[in-house]
Amino acid sequence: MFVGAGVYIYVNTNVWNPYRTQQDEDRWLADYEKTLLRFETTPQPKIVDVRLDVDIQPDAPRVDTRGVYVIQNKTEQPLREIHVRFPRDLVMRSLSIEGARPKATYDRFNYRIFVFDTPMQPGEERKLAFETVLSQRGFKNDRNLVNVVGNGTFLNDRAIAPQIGMSRDGLLQDRRKRAKYGLSRELRMPVLGAAGADEFNGLGHDSDWVTADIRVTTDADQTPIAPGEKVPRACPAPGARRSSAPPAPILRFFSIQSARYLVRRETYKGIDLSVYYDPQHPWNIARMITAMQPLARLLPGQLQPLSVPPAQVPGVPALDGRFAESFANTVPWSEDLGFIAALPTDRSKIDYVTYVGAHEIAHQWWAHQLIGADEQGGAALTETMPSTRP
Repeated sequence: MFVGAGVYIYVNTNVWNPYRTQQDEDRWLADYEKTLLRFETTPQPKIVDVRLDVDIQPDAPRVDTRGVYVIQNKTEQPLREIHVRFPRDLVMRSLSIEGARPKATYDRFNYRIFVFDTPMQPGEERKLAFETVLSQRGFKNDRNLVNVVGNGTFLNDRAIAPQIGMSRDGLLQDRRKRAKYGLSRELRMPVLGAAGADEFNGLGHDSDWVTADIRVTTDADQTPIAPGEKVPRACPAPGARRSSAPPAPILRFFSIQSARYLVRRETYKGIDLSVYYDPQHPWNIARMITAMQPLARLLPGQLQPLSVPPAQVPGVPALDGRFAESFANTVPWSEDLGFIAALPTDRSKIDYVTYVGAHEIAHQWWAHQLIGADEQGGAALTETMPSTRP
């Protein structure tokens, strides 16, 4: 039994999956920065339209994605090349860019450079098409795929789709580690007013607001959730499909969920509010609905109408940490942070479900409607203002 268990663990952590230590991760990030950060300022087109077809197989676990971006040259000069990067463990099945051919490939970093046969002129649009697979066989020694599970899948588009251009997202921040691997002491955001910094927002460098059409297929007994209004479309049996089309442009930062949900819906001042929850976790649903209402109360007066009003709060398992996060039209909320909380009856104590809910819903304005440039001080808009009591 001892030898058999050892062989089974070894096959999972060394054959079916790469064995990685924290030191391996740090070294990879350092090499990634040394190799590719020099491309950070290379002018790139921006994504203006997104079409995604996402097939979730919760028990596999596996997610197959087919997508098409419309990209546009928003600079004032012709662009001769385009850089495309994928998450480290995302498998790219295909990638094609209209009027472009491969120039350089960094397989270790899932980074590719294409050169345009004819330079992309200012204002010109072209298409980028891709197919990806996010999956895992067996188990790893660390950092397992815990966001695709039998009941409670939670993804954001960065995990299943490519990004354009190089950025500082996810690079080493610890000063001791940076010194150990021969990197500069720290990587800080550009100072306020730095030349070119206002070309990027705080949630991504490859797009501003985009039009979107997102189709999600999952198991027949689950409810798929994506940003925007549900659009009726046929789904091949035996699955369940949701097609969503946000009524106005959104930031290209959106989430996709799939689980066996119950749902509570209310309409408040003309805005549909809904909470999707596990039947075993019904306790704080009313508080969550109430926490979604303050921003809606401000809409007729102090704030302009939101193009994509707050609507959906789906519960997700806390397998990847405790959090609540605001995406376009959707606020995924980990179950152990609010759904199963035993709140104090003493009114002098903090009702953190209401506080967290109101803060995250406020992000539908502060960030998803009004967002600062990716420079020092930008977080004052995206994080400080949602925490301010109206």
